Amino acid sequence: MKKRLYEYLIYNNVKIDQDVFDYGFSYFKSYMIYLIITIPFIILFKLYINIALFLILYIPLRKYLGGYHFNNNLVCVFFSSFISILVSYYSSIYNIPYVYYLASSIIVLFLTIFIAPIEHANKKLNSYEKRIYKFKAIKIEIIFILLSIIIYTFFKKNFISILFYINIINICNLIIGKSFNRNHK
Repeated sequence: MKKRLYEYLIYNNVKIDQDVFDYGFSYFKSYMIYLIITIPFIILFKLYINIALFLILYIPLRKYLGGYHFNNNLVCVFFSSFISILVSYYSSIYNIPYVYYLASSIIVLFLTIFIAPIEHANKKLNSYEKRIYKFKAIKIEIIFILLSIIIYTFFKKNFISILFYINIINICNLIIGKSFNRNHK
């Protein structure tokens, strides 16, 4: 299928390098697997808003913090689906106390200041990029804290629980990623 799709693009005068196409196709395939695994659980447990909030809030922070990366793409997709479903489900049934969220935010900020970003072996960052990533991660976390104060004051919904679980995931990602990078240098 991949080969036929690439040939179809070339035949229709779409200029794309084979390696760029392969990279994009790989990502497309990963996202499709993620959706095929995740969507049935979202529908079954009616987690539409929770999964949307989780992904909207988690992805930007993860992008700038970095963290642990699996070597196998399929394992990464399954783990991502599992985490997305788990966070969405538990945030819908458990209301995390606001003080726990604030404590987790302080830990994430501390880890961000001292060890983030955790770079992947395939994407090394120079010192300027590291400063920019660190700054953006801190900025996003501060925005989340300010937003959480407003949301908590007026709504007290599962938003705080989602933010708490995101912080827990990021704490684990940073610590495991830093530890893994240290052990494999």
